[in-house]
Amino acid sequence: MGDIKANGNTGLETSTDITNLKTDFETNIKNYVGDNTKVKLNWGTDEDDVGSILGSDHGGAAIKDEDVISGTTAVTEQPLAGKFEIIWPEEDTSNSELTIQVGANAAQTLNIGLRDMRASALGLSGLQITDNKKASDAIGKCDSAILRVSTFRSSLGACQNRLEHTIANLNNTAENLSASESCIRDVDMAKEMMNFSKNNILMQAAQSMLAQANGQPQGILQLLR
Repeated sequence: MGDIKANGNTGLETSTDITNLKTDFETNIKNYVGDNTKVKLNWGTDEDDVGSILGSDHGGAAIKDEDVISGTTAVTEQPLAGKFEIIWPEEDTSNSELTIQVGANAAQTLNIGLRDMRASALGLSGLQITDNKKASDAIGKCDSAILRVSTFRSSLGACQNRLEHTIANLNNTAENLSASESCIRDVDMAKEMMNFSKNNILMQAAQSMLAQANGQPQGILQLLR
């Protein structure tokens, strides 16, 4: 146990005790370097029967895990690095947010998230259709960009509906306030004209009675003459 041997020029195999697996593997793997090395791990654990407990006898268990990666010359290499093409950029979470005060009280605000919808942010810059694969990838990117733009448009539409509702509510409040102010400050023309006519008639009657009262002494003087 604990030895490492080269399997031709295409493979590497290690067999060791489970307690010394990490140390033996890391020590011996450094002594083996070859082209197109395949790292193959075969782990196994065995237990000896030592008797039975309450009539149950447990035999040895085997655990096995194998992983073969071609084109690897050292354990520290990353054979899958650079083999995948990113066709969709990560969403920029650093975009700003617009806050609008929509109410008369504190904290009655509406937050509108702003996202970058430029072609570079949508992953549409540098599209190529020179061959079938690139054209297919371009179609996929366009579909994803359309979906993202539609999602953001729906979010903006919801914010627009919220603002329109707020505007309608404010207009209704202003109309009710104007009507209340009219009830307090404006004049009821019909009622006031009626009061004016009544007061005018009473004044004319008073003037007529005063004229008659002033004429009575003159009549007595004429009788004395």
